[in-house]
Amino acid sequence: MNMSIAKIILLVIVISLVSPFNGIYVQAKSQDDKQIDEFIDGNDYISAKKAIKLFEQKQGKEVSLPKKLPFRPTHKFGQMTIEGDLRLHYLRVFNKPHQDFIITILSPESKIEKHTTAEDKVVTLKDGTKAYFQNDDHVHTLIFKKKSLGYLLTGSTRQSKDYSLEGLMEIAESI
Repeated sequence: MNMSIAKIILLVIVISLVSPFNGIYVQAKSQDDKQIDEFIDGNDYISAKKAIKLFEQKQGKEVSLPKKLPFRPTHKFGQMTIEGDLRLHYLRVFNKPHQDFIITILSPESKIEKHTTAEDKVVTLKDGTKAYFQNDDHVHTLIFKKKSLGYLLTGSTRQSKDYSLEGLMEIAESI
């Protein structure tokens, strides 16, 4: 009988340590929420859904998004750039370091050549789409054009190995 009580007590302790409702988590979440609010305000972000709708209305065409992302986002933001491009920012804050993934969808007037360099590695996606891979110090970007829209997929290699060439190609191929 004492063994059963000990198991129950151990179970309660384990649950309280991993529970998202313990005081430490709530405190950290509140701090994260505050930082995220400041981040949104500082970058003039709106919800990703609203930003996509604005872009689609302005361009008169539907945006195709990847079915695969490098992580499951906790937050999705968006904005229209001065150039008329759509920038979508996916964020995951439940792990350290936080993870960011940015998708920029260029307006038809924007040329992907404006974003590529002679040093880019040229690759071909499974559907025959030509793509350009940029391997900067800690940021990888894959640039390509699909359905008359240019795409830039960008992530920091300090945050995840999913931003390798192969990882970004998988994401691009899911569009």
